[in-house]
Amino acid sequence: MTPWQWWIGSYGNVEYEDAFELGDFTSRDEAIEAGRKEWPGKVFYIVEARTSTAAKYADGSYDVVPFCRQRNRELIEPVASVAIDQIADHIRARSAGLIARRDRLKPRWWQFRLKQECDSLDAMASELDLIVDEIQDMTHDY
Repeated sequence: MTPWQWWIGSYGNVEYEDAFELGDFTSRDEAIEAGRKEWPGKVFYIVEARTSTAAKYADGSYDVVPFCRQRNRELIEPVASVAIDQIADHIRARSAGLIARRDRLKPRWWQFRLKQECDSLDAMASELDLIVDEIQDMTHDY
């Protein structure tokens, strides 16, 4: 049996298969840092465990080496600022899509209805940009 080591796993793999993808970390903090790099803005699990050192697992024919013992299993939530930045990027992309749609319409002088639609798209994109700025102002002040 190996000494106690920290392992990390994506939410789906742990919930449905009880499998941890990355391991051999010496400290909890090191495992959390690696998990945040691997799955930025996502929920993941960490666990402190000892794995089997049986000869049958040494040749690499097994996909998963079982834990002999485990303790300190924990669900790690994403850092709020990272999650908010991802949401902000999504809203900005939506705003850019509205602007691109407006630019494709380019009304001629006789197409009054298209001008109104362009103005409406411009206003929606502007509102989304304001929402993103307000969200980031509220969260990044802390």
